[in-house]
Amino acid sequence: NLKPSAAELRLFINAFHRWCAWHRINRNFTQDSKYKSLLTKIKNSCVLSRIEVDVLERWLWYFIKNYESNEEVDCCKHLMEIYLNDEMQSSHIGQIDEDDRKIICEFVTK
Repeated sequence: NLKPSAAELRLFINAFHRWCAWHRINRNFTQDSKYKSLLTKIKNSCVLSRIEVDVLERWLWYFIKNYESNEEVDCCKHLMEIYLNDEMQSSHIGQIDEDDRKIICEFVTK
């Protein structure tokens, strides 16, 4: 039974449902159909692109595990946007198409 009782509603009157950061990355990025097929396509293109996607995913995990202040988050978010919008992909581990980078950047900036 998923419907809360009246006593439970009174007990948690100010509570509301939210997703934690883990769910945001896992369910909204790595497992969401919009991004999962994109990430799989990139990962299957070559080994270096697989590494590139893994680096980006780990970078997202750093937002929840390692950064301690809003300044750190803002700085790293800005650096990630620069990295994803970098025209010189040859300096990266693997190369990701510009359209695919825009889709990934869209997730990071929302």
